[in-house]
Amino acid sequence: MQKKTKDQKYYRKLKKDGQKDFRKVKRDNSPYPGIRVTKKQITFRVSQEAADRLKALADQAEVTQWEMVSRVILKGFPGIVEAGWANHGELPTRRYEWDWSLIYGAGAKVKYKGSTGDKQLNMRITSTAWNKIHCARTALGKSMSRLMQDLLLHYKPLTPERLAKQREYQQQRAATNYGVGVQSPKDPDYKPKSNKFLDVGDRIIHVKEIPIEKWDPEEYEEWEQLMLEKYERQLANAVNEGNSDKAEHLQRLVNQMRESILD
Repeated sequence: MQKKTKDQKYYRKLKKDGQKDFRKVKRDNSPYPGIRVTKKQITFRVSQEAADRLKALADQAEVTQWEMVSRVILKGFPGIVEAGWANHGELPTRRYEWDWSLIYGAGAKVKYKGSTGDKQLNMRITSTAWNKIHCARTALGKSMSRLMQDLLLHYKPLTPERLAKQREYQQQRAATNYGVGVQSPKDPDYKPKSNKFLDVGDRIIHVKEIPIEKWDPEEYEEWEQLMLEKYERQLANAVNEGNSDKAEHLQRLVNQMRESILD
C-alpha cells in the first residue's frame, strides 16, 4: 500500500473535520469548551462583474470573501429546515441532520451556465453553507456556478438602519416572552427563563441570534444546561403519558446531552 504524502494526509484531515458543522475546541484558562465552525472547499466560476461585487460586499461588511460567500449562501436561499433540506440536530456540534441524497445529488439533472465564467474562485466556506448550496443545486437543478452568479449579483445586504431595527425587534420580542406570567417547573409547558436564551419550542436560541461559534464559555454552558433540562421535562411527560417510543427517543437525547456536558 502506497504511503500517503503530507499533503494527502492534511487534505484527509480537513475533509473529516468538515463532516460536522461545528467542532468543540479547548479554551485557554477555561474548563469549558468553545465551538469552532468547520469549513469545506468550494470552486465555482462567475463573471467578472459578480467577482467584483463579491469583493465590494466583503469590503463593505469588513469581512473576508469566504465569509461573505458563506453569508450570501445562508441568506440567499430559504431556511434549511423550511426548505426540507435538513432537520434540526440534537447536539451543539451537529445543528442539522442533512438530507445527504440532496447534498450529493446522485442522478440529479443539473442545468449549467450557457457560457464559462470569467473568474474561477476557490475558497473554504463554512460547512453549513457548503451543504446548503449543494442541496440547492440538486433541488433547483442548477449548477454551483449558476447559483453563485445569481446570488452575488442579486444579494442585497441589510442597511445599518435595518440592522439596528432588527436587533431592537429581537430584544423586544425576547423581553415580551420573558414578561409572561410565572410558570411552575412542574407545568408541562414550562420554559426556562434566561437573560440570553429563548425557548422557541423545537430549540433554544440566543436572543441576539449570535452564532454558536461566537458564544463565550458561560453562554455555551448555560445553553447545554437549558437543553438538558428541556429534554428531561419532555422525557418525564412522555413517561407519564405512557408513550414508550417517544420516551426512548428522549432518553437517548438526554444521554447525549449529558455526555456532551461531561465531555
